[in-house]
Amino acid sequence: MTESICLVIIFNHRYDDNIPKLRTIYGDRFSKMRFLVPFYNGNDPEVIPVFECSYQFEGFLIQAFDKLIKVGADYYFFIADDLILNPAFDENNILSCMRGKNKKALITSIQMLNSEGMFAWSHSRYSSKPFRHKATQWKQSLVDYDVAMLKFAEFFGSAYPEKYIDAFFKPHVGESHEHFMESIEQFKKSNNGTLDIPYPLARGYSDIFVLNKDVLYEVSYTCGIFSSMNLFVEIGLPTALVLNIQKEHITLLGENENYRCQAMWTVEEVEQFANEAEYSYKKLLEIWDDKCGFVHPVKLSQWDV
Repeated sequence: MTESICLVIIFNHRYDDNIPKLRTIYGDRFSKMRFLVPFYNGNDPEVIPVFECSYQFEGFLIQAFDKLIKVGADYYFFIADDLILNPAFDENNILSCMRGKNKKALITSIQMLNSEGMFAWSHSRYSSKPFRHKATQWKQSLVDYDVAMLKFAEFFGSAYPEKYIDAFFKPHVGESHEHFMESIEQFKKSNNGTLDIPYPLARGYSDIFVLNKDVLYEVSYTCGIFSSMNLFVEIGLPTALVLNIQKEHITLLGENENYRCQAMWTVEEVEQFANEAEYSYKKLLEIWDDKCGFVHPVKLSQWDV
């Protein structure tokens, strides 16, 4: 029996004009679609209004849960509104192509946050503060520290360091020594003046992920807690997966030998790609690399679809 899929498109910001464009792209390929749009107050029945900062869009999941679960899908395939899937993918083959069949979740990658060089990632520098802030009583809702540490050890095959390791601290490219040292001091200050970890954390690219219906609530609930703590989504979502799902039940897209993931990180890369496609979705289909699983970002507000 074919397992049903709901394509869930996440908007970081409200761009109503992109909704018909996305229907043009995916409407013939996915019979079940929902759009999570911040601050939406229109009357489109497939749009679910959400209320959260884009930096913590993991909070969208618990806000939309009641409406998503009523769709009745076996899998919920989440993508950013500016992420374009391989045009050959549809509801009948996408799980097989991305090796997600019989799994509970799919994400591009998951790594320990407390690992070599991660201080160079700006979001790491604010990752401890939410756990030291007294406004959110997270300890009453998350699994306790010792259980979380055990889950991380089981997931990664090695213990999560209880202090931030020396190799964790690495400056941004081009960052001055003075600013780097000041950032470390600010990091320690926000962490109660110590280098003890407040809680084990993971990180991972989160603009595409899949959740089986059986874990949708547990992961969404944990994400909701992290969102309320202002934990960045690419820390909050991967950590929620580690805390709720065993590694053997998660597919990592980055390990898929059949399809590569094209994520662009600079303005120059995005502009070059758009120019090659002449800002046309039709042209993009003509030049699409069959081995490319997805491209991100494609700013549809600037494109002809």
